[in-house]
Amino acid sequence: SKALWIAGVDVVLEPGAPGNRPGVPIESVALDQTLQGVSSLTFQYEDPLSTGYVPADDDPVLFWDLERDYPLFGGFVTDTVVIPFATGRIVSVRCTGRARVLDGAKLTASVALAAGLDAQDAILAVVAAAAGIGGLQAAGSGTTFSDVTRGVAQLQDVALATLGLAYELTIPAGVSVRGAIDTIARATTIISGWAGATLPQIAATVDDLGHLRILDTTQVGYGYADVRTLSVDPTPVRDGSTENLEHERDAAGTVRGVFIQGANAAGTGLALDGSGREGAIAVISDGTIDTAAKLADAQAHYLGQFATTVRGHFDLEWSPAVDGDIGNGRRYVRAGGPLVITALNVGVDVPYRIETISRRFLPGGAEAWTVHYGGGPAWASQLVRTLTRNIQG
Repeated sequence: SKALWIAGVDVVLEPGAPGNRPGVPIESVALDQTLQGVSSLTFQYEDPLSTGYVPADDDPVLFWDLERDYPLFGGFVTDTVVIPFATGRIVSVRCTGRARVLDGAKLTASVALAAGLDAQDAILAVVAAAAGIGGLQAAGSGTTFSDVTRGVAQLQDVALATLGLAYELTIPAGVSVRGAIDTIARATTIISGWAGATLPQIAATVDDLGHLRILDTTQVGYGYADVRTLSVDPTPVRDGSTENLEHERDAAGTVRGVFIQGANAAGTGLALDGSGREGAIAVISDGTIDTAAKLADAQAHYLGQFATTVRGHFDLEWSPAVDGDIGNGRRYVRAGGPLVITALNVGVDVPYRIETISRRFLPGGAEAWTVHYGGGPAWASQLVRTLTRNIQG
């Protein structure tokens, strides 16, 4: 029921395949999907007679659910380890998801963005000006929800609010696409519509087919048009019962304030989270911040990342029969989608956003999942991005 194409060749071993045929046993495949990091795929390529193809660096990889006709992973080979045995070999393969382009692609010239420009158009402008985007596809739309045909959506209901830049921005050359999108996010405000709308915290990712996706993480009900809610319970329900549920309130990584060293006195200052409690103060150096408005937005945007200290995880045995059926509008459970847990004994009664899903594949089509929600676990790629953006903390 699965296909794993490496450079266009399906290498999944079918049940009952001859013993000497090279290929990948489905039970060796491990998939980690993440919203704000970079997804990864690992597997074991068995080659008993050393006659098979050894995956090469940056070979394109596509992992596909044939039964539901839906992509599970798209990316590239980044690491191979060959282990010889007798006349054959086992090749351990690691692949990196397409979202790596957001950190790798850079602006080669500064990009000027006018005040009032729609946030979605601003994002498309920086993507168009970047080098190294490879096959990244970016499309705009006036709709609220993101899918493969309208990845860069408006993030808020058009009937309620239109989001745009509060002031003119110039993003300098050398900034990554992800960094440019972050800069746009902190300058985004409500330029028309309902005054009560929540300002966005924008997350950017690239889906398995290479489409740029933009998501407002402050709005659990807003997101991907082709992703559905996962509903779980400690007792058996439609989507399955949880095991090893842990619901955590973690204040260890909470940042209580941020000091920004901007281009001038107007762009420099300290902001606290208002709690009155002691804690870490982050320090950011950013020469593009030169007004009080830009300073306030940068401070609020940074502190907003630490507003959610609730996170959790659980295990789930997943049956693909319930996911993406026709009656469900061809929507699927993915990282970035909403999660509802009924577990009153731990006080979980509000929806959360899924941050990561670690999937292992079992013979017969079932899957074993570990789901992280809320704040999500710490990812090395997120830490590297934090420590390479002139941020100390």
